[in-house]
Amino acid sequence: MESRFRVAVRAFVRDGNKILLVREQDLTKRKPIENWETPGGGILDKETLEEALKREVMEETGYEIEIGKLLSAQIKYFQDFQAVHLIYGAKLLRKVGEPDKDILGARWVTKEEISKALKKKEFDWHDEEVFNLFVKDEL
Repeated sequence: MESRFRVAVRAFVRDGNKILLVREQDLTKRKPIENWETPGGGILDKETLEEALKREVMEETGYEIEIGKLLSAQIKYFQDFQAVHLIYGAKLLRKVGEPDKDILGARWVTKEEISKALKKKEFDWHDEEVFNLFVKDEL
């Protein structure tokens, strides 16, 4: 059986004691996604990882970014594919637009809010490692 991978890139954008998260609309189910998550998403055909991350952050936040180092690589096995999420550190450069219509919000979340979300298991699987590192002051 052939393995299928879905690769996504995400941005961990930090400003002191806060990180930038987004909340999306689940277009397949036409309802809000429960949790706030790091901005990012899939890679289009012939797009580099860097191009995809810059595009995704622009679409979800309206900001241009400078991409830093790879912070986390997460894999989750689903029934018919494997999801690979690469999370890079990123710096906001400037606001140049508005989030796409499927983005329900973008906001800065404090370390204390992230700590509470971790305790309540209110996060997406791909963000757990960077959230834990952030709370422990290791990022």
